[in-house]
Amino acid sequence: MVAMEKLFRLDGKVALVTGGYGGIGEAVSRGLACSGAKVAISGHNGAKAAAFAESLKAEATIHGQLPLKLFRSLKRRGW
Repeated sequence: MVAMEKLFRLDGKVALVTGGYGGIGEAVSRGLACSGAKVAISGHNGAKAAAFAESLKAEATIHGQLPLKLFRSLKRRGW
């Protein structure tokens, strides 16, 4: 049997998960990070997003509320 990590890789990709710090969003965030994606976690509760991002320890994880101008900034930085 082939491991999921070998079938599904997201290295070099960025994923934005709104509400990514609880429930289904948490599972999605973890799965994407384990597949190699950089995960941007957003939501109404910045403290919960920050705490989850810290526990996830994914490379280049961003957390908190992400305004539109930040998305433009991320794009300029090659995200």
